[in-house]
Amino acid sequence: MLIKSIILYFVFCLFDSFSLSLKAKKSKVVIKGEASFTRFSTKYFRQVLSAMSDHQKSVIDKYRFRSLLMFDSNCVAKKLAVWIAHYVDVHDILHLPIGGLEFRKDRNVSKQFILSKYAKTSLPSVRFFGDQFINKDNLTDDKVITSFFIVALSCFLCANSCLLPSTKYLTIFEDVDEIKSYDWSKFVYD
Repeated sequence: MLIKSIILYFVFCLFDSFSLSLKAKKSKVVIKGEASFTRFSTKYFRQVLSAMSDHQKSVIDKYRFRSLLMFDSNCVAKKLAVWIAHYVDVHDILHLPIGGLEFRKDRNVSKQFILSKYAKTSLPSVRFFGDQFINKDNLTDDKVITSFFIVALSCFLCANSCLLPSTKYLTIFEDVDEIKSYDWSKFVYD
């Protein structure tokens, strides 16, 4: 268990180191009237995790994603983190489900579902979902799991260059009871 914790720490640091190098190369994008959010924002992901209540963490644990709650990234040497990621099976470390359902690709339906769930007319930024934890909003268990994974996917697991959640993965939130039935490892790898 200690070895897995150490390796998990280095894997998280790899993403944090990669984030820092990307931030140095890319200029920040700012949305008017809203704090900026950039891809690979491990700092923001840590902030969301630390703001979560014990009940909210138990919801994530119930869906068997406890390993994401262990995210704790303090930088280490980039070369060491890259070496560890190269020689270690990240699936074993992150404990993401492997095998199972593929993420569906019906982006318009999934986007409409999220808009309806959060009573929005346009897809909000990733920060909207994370700030619900930071602001201590009262969330249903369904919104806890949805908002948490939108932040985790956007900040850490499948970060992209957009400030909005990717519609590539929104379909999984239509039935959160099925969330652990998806092939997370393949999706994140791809």
